[in-house]
Amino acid sequence: LFWEMKRTRVEAFADSGAPMMGPYAPLGRAGPPQGAVTIVIDPEPAPPARTQGMMMRPARGTSLEYTSSGITAVRRPTIRALIETRFQAIHAVVPKDRTQALLVIKRGLPLPQADYTSLLTEVLKAQLEAEKDSNIKCLILSILSKIAQDPSVDALYISNIIMDHISCKSSKVRGQIFKSMQTICLARQISSRAVVAKALGFLNNFEDQNLRRQCLLCIANTCEQPQQASDTTGTKTSGTSAGDLHRVDLKKPNGEAFDVPTTTTTKATALTHATLLDSTVQPLHVLAEFTSDPDARVRTAALKGVLIMHKRGFVLEMLLYARAVEALKDDYEEVRAEAVKLIATLSNMYSDHIVSLNDKHEKTKLRLVDDGFMKICSASLDPSPSVRELASRLLGSIRNVKIGYLLQTVSKEVLNKRRGPSSARNK
Repeated sequence: LFWEMKRTRVEAFADSGAPMMGPYAPLGRAGPPQGAVTIVIDPEPAPPARTQGMMMRPARGTSLEYTSSGITAVRRPTIRALIETRFQAIHAVVPKDRTQALLVIKRGLPLPQADYTSLLTEVLKAQLEAEKDSNIKCLILSILSKIAQDPSVDALYISNIIMDHISCKSSKVRGQIFKSMQTICLARQISSRAVVAKALGFLNNFEDQNLRRQCLLCIANTCEQPQQASDTTGTKTSGTSAGDLHRVDLKKPNGEAFDVPTTTTTKATALTHATLLDSTVQPLHVLAEFTSDPDARVRTAALKGVLIMHKRGFVLEMLLYARAVEALKDDYEEVRAEAVKLIATLSNMYSDHIVSLNDKHEKTKLRLVDDGFMKICSASLDPSPSVRELASRLLGSIRNVKIGYLLQTVSKEVLNKRRGPSSARNK
């Protein structure tokens, strides 16, 4: 801002008429009358002597480049210039130039004509095969998924381009592949058994937890939705029930059987190896098993995936309620937040289902909606403010709660009764 202002020289004189000393003193000029003040404005500002350490606003179409000598403005390419050169900047030798061109393309999508989109797809396909930088590969995959969201584009063709690189050694690239496939499937309302099978094959990769997280979300978003059959009269003869979910083929990319990791807490209820050798598996059961994974990010993704499948039309089973109640005791607030959402969903679905509570003195039975309501009341005392806010909002969405439990909540009896010891991490 200093260099954008006009330099001003003030010529001030004392009553005696002597000129002011210093850098603003007039040079070689006769002073004005006694007591007058003259302001002289230079027509052009002087250029800055040094720009290092000063904030500059780049002009339109340019970006700032920080070097050892200072800050320089570099003109970035425009989408029109890239189209005129047939996107040759994507094949630039310098990785920074390729990244700059790809960012301009991503911001400029969708392109004005379909021919330009087809040309860009082929150029990105060729560069994706030749690219060595994993970060640029992820950027190309993100652009391809954004192109596939256009209804006029062949999403299947772009999906095949993306899935052809699933054997890449970089876990970051594989995670971006599954993320891109989720974007395409959600935008175009399509499902893919092949993508689900690939995701199942990478779930036992314990080296990269982010990849396993993306695989679980990809299974939830891309598995085929349950379909209801109809007879010749048009009435529904069969549908998706809690015990008959839609099944998907379970095969690794190399054809081997898929192993679900088991821990000490899930060993009793985990899917056995003999079950997984079967030709089909229920994706909802796979997500349920990973709700007790050793990694918190994977547990969060598994619970979130269950809720996604419920929104897509899958029927949740009662076994998920016990998993959600167990997740309420998790040390990580992200896991507890997803567990609260799942409990609220199951409470409204199976409100009259009877559950047994093993108290210290006696065994009591009550409806699931009442038990779920009390569980969410307990979550309103969670150490995390975000979980408390979520639980307070979800209390109003639970229906058909008995008036006795509502009155106990007002008198704080349920809250005091349900309050349990906090974990070491929360303390």
